[in-house]
Amino acid sequence: MNNYSPASKTEDKDVEREILAMSAHMHKLVSHAQSAGALQQYFMSEIDRRATNLKKGLVEIDEEMVRSKSSVNSAQQKAQSEINDVADGINSRLAALQNTLTQKNQDTANVLASIGDIGKAVKMLALNATIEAQRAGAQGKGFAVVAHEVRALSQTTMEQVKNAAELIDLNEVNQVLEDIIQQTQETLKGLQSNIDAALIKLDQNIETTIAHQRSIDQNNQVIFEMLANGQQAQKRAMDKIGWVYDDLGRLSKSEQAKQNLSEIAQKSAIWFDPENDMLDRVMRDKKLRVVVEPSFVGLSFRQAIGQPLEGLDIDYIKAFAKWLGVEAVIEEHPWDVATELLYSGRKPNEEPVNLVWTALPPSADFQDVAFSETYTYLDFVLCRRTGDTRIESIADLENKVVGIINDPGAFQVLEEAGLRWSENENKPGQIAHLANLIPYSDQSRIHDCLVEGTVDAFAVDLPIYYWAATNPKSPWYGKIEILPGNIASAPYYYSVGIKAQPDSYRLLAKVNEFIQWYKTTEAREETEVKWQGTPVQGDISYRDEEGDLVGEEKLKDLYEKACHHLGVATRT
Repeated sequence: MNNYSPASKTEDKDVEREILAMSAHMHKLVSHAQSAGALQQYFMSEIDRRATNLKKGLVEIDEEMVRSKSSVNSAQQKAQSEINDVADGINSRLAALQNTLTQKNQDTANVLASIGDIGKAVKMLALNATIEAQRAGAQGKGFAVVAHEVRALSQTTMEQVKNAAELIDLNEVNQVLEDIIQQTQETLKGLQSNIDAALIKLDQNIETTIAHQRSIDQNNQVIFEMLANGQQAQKRAMDKIGWVYDDLGRLSKSEQAKQNLSEIAQKSAIWFDPENDMLDRVMRDKKLRVVVEPSFVGLSFRQAIGQPLEGLDIDYIKAFAKWLGVEAVIEEHPWDVATELLYSGRKPNEEPVNLVWTALPPSADFQDVAFSETYTYLDFVLCRRTGDTRIESIADLENKVVGIINDPGAFQVLEEAGLRWSENENKPGQIAHLANLIPYSDQSRIHDCLVEGTVDAFAVDLPIYYWAATNPKSPWYGKIEILPGNIASAPYYYSVGIKAQPDSYRLLAKVNEFIQWYKTTEAREETEVKWQGTPVQGDISYRDEEGDLVGEEKLKDLYEKACHHLGVATRT
């Protein structure tokens, strides 16, 4: 016998819906925790790889220092040997020169002695001449004899003088000195050449050591970035796990189980009341809750603390809220987990947001998200430090460190452009292999990391760097520059994200209606020019992506099926 009344059946059906909603809610929280855990695993893997590189770098530095020390010792020993050889050569030459001078001195003494003897002889002749003079007169023949002797003596004297000149000639000494000087110069020149070669080798070793030190410093910076990202991912995972634990704890209290189940289900964002869907609640409360990344310079950012958010996405959000006739309540959350707020809010008992309107490129990696039509097109560009002419194109990124936003679409664009890194290095079509690819979850770092040298280049959506690189008010003005051209094969584009549930259909339809209208206005063109220089044309949408993504058409089908299941009429 069936004791269930229609009322109890309706109640059971509600409980069933609540249980299903609760189950889906738990699944979402666990899924978010798993995503954060996977991201943390990637960061830890990269830290491990960097730590290995760091160890290798330290070993190489140690080896370079040993080689440098060996080069210095070798150069010192060789220089000392060359100096000793030069000194010995000079000493030997000087000793020979001393012997030559001694011999010359002795020869000179002999010549002088001979001249002395001549002097004596002349003196005797002079004496004889005096004597003979006394006998002058008849005996003049004696003078003839004296004259003969004087002539002979004169001849002897001339010969001795000639010999003395030859003996005293120092040309040989001068030649020896010149030879010594020349050989000394040649030896010293060779010594200088050897020293120069040793110093060049030493300089090369020092440069190599400096390069290793820079590599280690770069590894350290990457490790610090990865640790920070890993800590954020770990915190998100632990928060979501704690959230699940608390909800299960509330359900474990049997006396309050049904009431708690109902409360949790109502806040889970899976709950669907066709007569009070998301659009109804927005229009009733006159508030549209939208999540943005608050550090996306050019898209959603503050020029200074305390100032309101501004940027391309902020302008679009305000325009849509005004068009819809409601107030835009902007929630701030990290970009790579912004879509999680569609289902679970930021903390327990906080309602999910209505829309994600923050540089969202449609991708199957954003699970259970439906996408609007494209509201803006843009280029995906490569940026460098101002004046860094080493980087002119993708091909110049060989062995460089590149930063990107932690966006699945960004990884895909770089891979299709021919860049390879540790995760995809075996895929064909390589143009350049990166030393490392760093995905940034902390958007406040995506400009500073380039300026500070943590990365050599940054691949990014144009609006995120356009204002930063071109506006004089930007703290990065004059420090970073954008290379011309689009890295992607087609224009990059953004859509608005909403939860892929029947409850969302009518609000998504309003978003698409606004986008089509806004594209015809001057206000939209002014916004595009202000934040990315010029409007970019395109025709791509979420329909062109892999993964059979959900848009208005599929969401409408879910909505109609849900209404039919509940026995209520659909609304537009």
